[in-house]
Amino acid sequence: MALVTQLRRAAGLAKSAFIADRAAAWLTDHAQATPAAADGCDRPLIIWTWHQQVAEAIAAALAHHQVAADRVGVITGATPGADRTRLCDAYQAGRLSLLVCSIPTIGVGVTLTRGCDAWMAETSWTPSEISQAEDRQWRRGQSRDVVVTTFIGVGTLDERVQDSLARKADDLDQVLTGGDNQVAVLNRSNRGEQADLLYKVVADRVAHLDGARRRTA
Repeated sequence: MALVTQLRRAAGLAKSAFIADRAAAWLTDHAQATPAAADGCDRPLIIWTWHQQVAEAIAAALAHHQVAADRVGVITGATPGADRTRLCDAYQAGRLSLLVCSIPTIGVGVTLTRGCDAWMAETSWTPSEISQAEDRQWRRGQSRDVVVTTFIGVGTLDERVQDSLARKADDLDQVLTGGDNQVAVLNRSNRGEQADLLYKVVADRVAHLDGARRRTA
């Protein structure tokens, strides 16, 4: 499990620079001075992560794109409660163009309806936790469709996570009909393919570590 956690975090870190590049372009494309947006952005964005290191990597990469620090808020498990509230309020009031949030830190009751766009840089293993994050924007007061985009690292543990989520969502739909349990996947794999993917990812990691040890010996 420790190795799986490392691989999951590594998949998130591998995508961080690309996601930051896309986010910087998004903020440029949606820059529009309006009375309702003090930050001049008509489509503010939320990027969801799971690991603190991934959130911090995305924020650091955004700085390299010269995105002003006062336009970006970062909320992780290390963020004090008062600062979480302040950043959410700033986003909702139009003072922030982008929030980078870890999924476990933003719970029920938080309203982020100013924006209608969310990117999943990482996801949970649990469909309900993903739905809870999406529902921060899809709730009373939202007047637009909410669009959620999930970034998947092909050939990484991401594929296994998404496939597992889809299977759990199918099970939930059978038990709790009418629920919001849908999870998008690139393609549905069988259990043999899942095992093969996980084996290859772990084997590559072991080979890398073995090679590093030989080089330092």
